[in-house]
Amino acid sequence: MSISVNDNGTWRTSNIISVNDAGTWRNAKAVYIKDADVWRTVYGDQSGTLSYTSPTTFNWTVPEGVFSISVTACGGAGGGGGGDAGANYNGNGAGGGGANLITSTIAVTPLQVLSITVGSGGSGGPVGGDGIDGTATTISGTGVSFATGAGTHGGGWYTGREIGIGANGANNGNNDQFGGAGGTSTNGGANGGSGGTYNQGGVAGGNGKLTIIY
Repeated sequence: MSISVNDNGTWRTSNIISVNDAGTWRNAKAVYIKDADVWRTVYGDQSGTLSYTSPTTFNWTVPEGVFSISVTACGGAGGGGGGDAGANYNGNGAGGGGANLITSTIAVTPLQVLSITVGSGGSGGPVGGDGIDGTATTISGTGVSFATGAGTHGGGWYTGREIGIGANGANNGNNDQFGGAGGTSTNGGANGGSGGTYNQGGVAGGNGKLTIIY
């Protein structure tokens, strides 16, 4: 982004803006104005994208001149339950629930530090046992609180084969005797893990995702 000045009737685009700081000239990284209580950048390109598809936790400092971020994220999906291990095979464990992407625009302030966690998919359960719930993707800081849902686990053959519940509108898992499919995301989020077959543990759910555009 550039800024223009009127030089004796001729508009000229400024490539560099300098300010005098106690006798020392310094180049400005960005210039912004307050427009009806909304800060807007009028000089300086502060745009960028962060994208993550694996579980992680980190702090991120909002760049100078940035006053809002657009977030698209999902939590992890649930892990599937383990299948039957008996002499007479009876069926699969239940599938874990999926996790859909959600989108939000969040107001921030320049140089604000945000704590960010990208959720993980739940592990598949052991033979006959329950899977593990997925975990949420979160962003927090002063005045900022964002969290997705996460898919719940599928039950194992020995524990009732409870289906995993999808998050944010994603599909639930199922517990058909010889199915046990994981719940799928309907918009590119994370899919739930399927239930284990004979003498097999369940499959892990998909990991959370996060994209920040500023």
